[in-house]
Amino acid sequence: MHPARRLRRALTLPLFCGAAALAVWATGALQPVDDAFTDLRFHLLTRPASGRIVVVAIDPPSLKELDIWPWPRGLHATLLENLLSAGARTVAFDLDFSSRSTPGEDRELAAALTAAGRQVILPAFIQRNSRSEDDRLWASVPLAEFSEHTRLASINIVPESDGRARRYRRQFVIEGRTLPSLAVALSGEDPGSGGSFTIDFGIRAEEIPQLSYLDVLTGHFDVDQVRDQVILVGATSVELGDQVSVPIHTILPGVILQALAYESLVQGRTLAPFGPVPVTLSVLITVLAFGGAISGRRWRLSLVSLLGTGAAIFAASVTIQSLLPVVPSVAPPLLAVGLCFGAGLARRLDRQGLRLLWQHQLIQQRDLVMDQVMSSSFDAILTLDRRRHILTASAAACQLFTRTSQELAGMRLDELIRADVGGRRLDRVTGVRADGSTFPAEMVLNDMRLDDGEVHVAMVRDVTERQAQEDALRHRATHDALTDLPNRVLLQERMKEALATCNRVAVFILDLNRFREVNDTLGHHVGDGLLRDVAHRLREAVGGDATLARIGGDEFALLLPGADEATACATARCVQASLARPFILNTLSLDVGVSIGIALYPEHGTLATELLQHADVAMYHAKRQRCDTTIYDPEKDLHSVRHLTLVGDLKRAIHSNGLSLAYQPKLSCATGETVGMEALVRWNHPVHGPLPVEDFIRVAENTGLIQPLTHWVLRTALGQARRWRDRGWHLPVAVNLSVHNLKDGHLPRLLSRLLTEWDLPPELLTLEVTESVLMDNPERTLGVMEDLARLGMRLSIDDFGTGYSSLSYLKRLPAREVKIDRAFVMNMDRDQDDLVIVRSIIDLAHNLGLEVVAEGVEREVLWHQLVDMGCDFGQGHFFSKPKEAARFTSLPRAPMHRSAESQPRFSPA
Repeated sequence: MHPARRLRRALTLPLFCGAAALAVWATGALQPVDDAFTDLRFHLLTRPASGRIVVVAIDPPSLKELDIWPWPRGLHATLLENLLSAGARTVAFDLDFSSRSTPGEDRELAAALTAAGRQVILPAFIQRNSRSEDDRLWASVPLAEFSEHTRLASINIVPESDGRARRYRRQFVIEGRTLPSLAVALSGEDPGSGGSFTIDFGIRAEEIPQLSYLDVLTGHFDVDQVRDQVILVGATSVELGDQVSVPIHTILPGVILQALAYESLVQGRTLAPFGPVPVTLSVLITVLAFGGAISGRRWRLSLVSLLGTGAAIFAASVTIQSLLPVVPSVAPPLLAVGLCFGAGLARRLDRQGLRLLWQHQLIQQRDLVMDQVMSSSFDAILTLDRRRHILTASAAACQLFTRTSQELAGMRLDELIRADVGGRRLDRVTGVRADGSTFPAEMVLNDMRLDDGEVHVAMVRDVTERQAQEDALRHRATHDALTDLPNRVLLQERMKEALATCNRVAVFILDLNRFREVNDTLGHHVGDGLLRDVAHRLREAVGGDATLARIGGDEFALLLPGADEATACATARCVQASLARPFILNTLSLDVGVSIGIALYPEHGTLATELLQHADVAMYHAKRQRCDTTIYDPEKDLHSVRHLTLVGDLKRAIHSNGLSLAYQPKLSCATGETVGMEALVRWNHPVHGPLPVEDFIRVAENTGLIQPLTHWVLRTALGQARRWRDRGWHLPVAVNLSVHNLKDGHLPRLLSRLLTEWDLPPELLTLEVTESVLMDNPERTLGVMEDLARLGMRLSIDDFGTGYSSLSYLKRLPAREVKIDRAFVMNMDRDQDDLVIVRSIIDLAHNLGLEVVAEGVEREVLWHQLVDMGCDFGQGHFFSKPKEAARFTSLPRAPMHRSAESQPRFSPA
């Protein structure tokens, strides 16, 4: 069938059902259903009262105490005076003042109303004259002397056809005057062109504040409860008959219903009904979206769809009414989907006869389809009898087992498949060809019940290529890609096997000497070639029983099952000898030594991780002692295992970018703007978490890792400076140097290369050196610093004031700034001695032509003290704690005007 025709046919029934539902809705027959769903939504969508209106209730206790009705109007006058004197904003009466009382009582009430003026609203209403024979309507309005100085409002409520009051008219015409309804008058809303709205009966009527008429009359009430509030006085006692039938509450006093209408107005919940357009759209959307599913499926699924659609329609109406001041009409779309279900059910009954005719034809085609499936499937398909003898075989089965279908017929399955075929699925079996050769395969065995018995269907797939791919993936997962040696994963597995089966085991950690120098100087391609050659020589040196693995950049591990200390030492000598010969790469002759650490099982540990850690410790001990091989000795392990294993972890962190940099801004005391950043290295250890900087810096200095660590910091910091420069932030970055860095004659050349690499001017790099480092080797330090200064880099003396440098030596240094140690700055607003020291350092530095940076600016008062003393720059947590570069969405600024809270205890003058 043409798609357009199919679509038109699918839409005809739903659209017809939708049109029928709209026609029924237009007659008004569905209004009771809609009212019932609206009342249910009011039950679900309750909301609190605003508390902006207070009802003064003429309740049973008041009637009993006063023991007369109607009450003398002097009581109403007293009540009004008490309410207004308590600060009520507006007072409205839901009481009939159309007839006269005694002259004195009327005069007293008139005087009170005149004094109140427009703050009072009196009721007017239309009612039937039950005494008249024609039962005509007549108007009830307050006496002229009462309404002369007050406002009038209508209190009429018009019930629906079921006798319940749901809607509230905004205005009525009484005796030729257009009067607003009472709730509209109280809310101050313009009634406009009239009309009506549905009261939101979800507003909890019991939360509307009420005061007893008697309590207000006698003055026994809380004046705060009525101050600046709207007050509505009316009868709540059932005896007075002012009761109205409503949704949810069943019966409500008329005064409470007026208060609910007021709450609907002030809360923006004047609910409007769905008009013809929204109703039509809701029906169309429903039948187009769900009508086909409801009318076109089997009846059980259609029934589930019908119930689900009905629930969705009601849930949507609840959501709409909760969000918008409207009363959704759900009866038309519900009727439409119900008609779709009924029509679809009737249509399906007619189709049953046709299905019986089709069934016979499908049965005839089944065998043909099965034959085509077996002949076209890439998998081998065999049908078997109950004894697992082959009945039929597909063409793919004949090709896979290299036999004809006649040869396969009658053979047992176990003659072709070597496996226990008692199960239904075998992930791995072995197939047997006619020549006796085998191949890996997968097999699935299923049962099929027929009228004349049971047969089995076996599907066999050749997985030779997939197994080869899996073996290759497994090899890549357990071997190093560069050297094809086992990696750490496979090493761990073999160590566990060796520890479980051998009485003695030796574990080596080997680290190449001077490899980084080769890599940095000649490039990574040469370094990779060197590693491959080293791996080749090590394989030849250690023999076949050992496991040689590459576990890091230039780190190797060696596992010797069954080896004692003598065997391990002999193997270490063989390894040293194999690497003693120069390596020839690209016509270059390279000498690369190796440092070896050895740990023995069970002397040095019983776990694989423990042995590797101790071998790593021994290797770094060998590096420090500049010897070839060291066996782990607990007596010589002067530090904790954790501390020593940090060495290997730190080395791997440097090579794998496991470190990070945090940046702390440096702000100008003259402008308050950020003028630079200090780069601070951080290490979040994967096991121990964030480590103190001094811990791993000390490790780096003691193990020769300070140079690669400093190189990493410089490269990373300059890269960030480049990114900030591209962003428009021209911020110099400051990096701290160790005493070991100043002993490195290659440092100036490295810095020059990095600046060129990142295309940065040298003035964007500040090198900070502590005062104690300067005095370690003054003359050598002075030479290196002069070389750095000639390159244009800014030099800074860090932690000034904590060392023992002489002024004559400081005068010779090419430094441009000094940094005052935070210990002097952070308490100088409380400690006079600290203040004097800081002021002296600032004056001394300025006299020497140096700029001053004050560290440890933790509070605003310290900042303003530094500004007053003429300090050049400030740095500390008051501006920003050190944080990652990505978290600087904008640059910090410091206040230049002193606040009242930042007055110092001591004057900097």
